[in-house]
Amino acid sequence: MTRGPASSRRPRPAAGQAAPAAGISAGVLVLGLSSYVYLTVSARALAPSSFSTIAVLWSLLFALATGAFYPVEQTLTRELSLARSTGRRWQSATRTPLLVAGVILLVLLILVGLGSALFGNRLFSGQVGMGLVLAAGLAASAGLYVVRGIFAGTARLHWYGAQLGGEGLLRAGAAVVLWLVGVQQTQWYAVVLVAAAGVTLLWSAAVAVLGPVRAVSDPVVAGATMTPDRTAGALGWLLIATILAQVLTNIGPVVLAGRPGTTSAAAGQFLAMYVLVRIPLLFSSVVQASLVPPLVDALARADVPAYRRAWHRTVLVVGSFGAAAVLGVALLGPQVLSVFFGPQYEASRLVMVVLTFSSAALLMAAVYQAALVALGRQRRVALVWVLSALTFALTLLLPLDGIAAVTLATTTSALVALVGLGLATADPHTRVAAELPD
Repeated sequence: MTRGPASSRRPRPAAGQAAPAAGISAGVLVLGLSSYVYLTVSARALAPSSFSTIAVLWSLLFALATGAFYPVEQTLTRELSLARSTGRRWQSATRTPLLVAGVILLVLLILVGLGSALFGNRLFSGQVGMGLVLAAGLAASAGLYVVRGIFAGTARLHWYGAQLGGEGLLRAGAAVVLWLVGVQQTQWYAVVLVAAAGVTLLWSAAVAVLGPVRAVSDPVVAGATMTPDRTAGALGWLLIATILAQVLTNIGPVVLAGRPGTTSAAAGQFLAMYVLVRIPLLFSSVVQASLVPPLVDALARADVPAYRRAWHRTVLVVGSFGAAAVLGVALLGPQVLSVFFGPQYEASRLVMVVLTFSSAALLMAAVYQAALVALGRQRRVALVWVLSALTFALTLLLPLDGIAAVTLATTTSALVALVGLGLATADPHTRVAAELPD
């Protein structure tokens, strides 16, 4: 990276700090609630053995899509924020991330085709066409993440939230209609999952491309720039990190379903509980979209106090939210599970509390990761998640029953990620980088 003269980097409040993330938070809340409506309606309309197909499809879609395309969103957010802070056209910062996103999608579609032919019958309980639904869902998700990166990087956070909430409302509304008219075929609920994403992509992409973008009133003259090669390299490290992170976050029900001796009904029940305890992670997009832009702008201007204020405030909010989530599940977790999914869905209170704690740890890890991404330390992020993935795999080798093994592996890997990213952020070299960008 290169910097302009010091006189051009006079301290100023980081762009977007004054604008609250209320729009994204509202969108996340709507998306979260509507996701539970979709899953609850699907669980009530289908038998547990049939719902397990939706459970696996849901887990695979969001694990693969988020793992593959969330780094594209993060990279777009960082590069577009940097472009706006330095007075460059924001469109010029999108070329490399968009090209990488296209390549990733092509590779995923090939892998899904091969995987469906080899393992589709086992994973989807013999349901036909789920591989095509998964492929369509990945294509739509790629576009949604790109659009969200543009919204976050160009300070249009209200549209970011509108996209999240709009997709959730479409998905939940369609599922409710199917339930009310008595549809009990698994395929229709799977199609709804993908159709909502496709419709949302169409209108949000139009807004992203054609909508107005507010310019920065006081850009840094000759500010920091990044070459396409460095952008691609940073995105590559972030891709490794995010794929591992999202697989670890979502793969639990899939691992349990694939273990010998696990019934379809048990897998469906675990998924219902797993979805509930993952509520805190819905807000990881709020952390990324609202924290990275002000950190990038503060670094471009060498405004260390603004950088520290934004980061410390987020740590406090996220930590408090995580603690409240763990306490809430400890008090009412099994009861809430029964209310949402029906009395036939049961889970251990201890397992729910432990998995909620792992979710809170992962959400706090997202705060540290956002700081490292803003600093351009994507390689360190990737190395931490590699260590976390190794921890998950090794823990699964312990002689435990399925649910105990998945719960312990999920929690230990989350703690490794939190501690590792925290240490990387506290590293002396990272502190020096925070004082003055490269």
